[in-house]
Amino acid sequence: KQWYQRRVPITAGAHKELELFVDDVRSFVKFFQQNVFLLNEQSSQMKSDYSKVLERFGESPNTDSEEFMKMLSEFQTSLVDSIKRCTHPLPQCIAHLKPKPKVTTPSTNKPKMVQMDLANSLKNSSMFKRNTQSDLKIPT
Repeated sequence: KQWYQRRVPITAGAHKELELFVDDVRSFVKFFQQNVFLLNEQSSQMKSDYSKVLERFGESPNTDSEEFMKMLSEFQTSLVDSIKRCTHPLPQCIAHLKPKPKVTTPSTNKPKMVQMDLANSLKNSSMFKRNTQSDLKIPT
């Protein structure tokens, strides 16, 4: 209560007004403290959600939101333009935009064959052959 004390005595009416003012300020502060708390919670949730969106789109966690939203907007504009230019009905246009499934060919098994060749080479190398009794040199 030190901050509102005066050197001149306060009349009873002025004192009542001052108490009302202090009560108003306290309720104002309390109200906005609650709002600031809620805004901090919402901000934390938004940061978490933004991180999940970046992860889902394969972007770096340090990507600036303005940069990301610009990329997203450009993609959306490009997608809409592509659909508008398409001469087919909408479902067919969208079907053309979907990525085609990869056709598996025998060449996709190549890494497995390479691994098997490597394993056979290692088995047949002299490093992994068992020594027979005659090959062992017993110190005498």
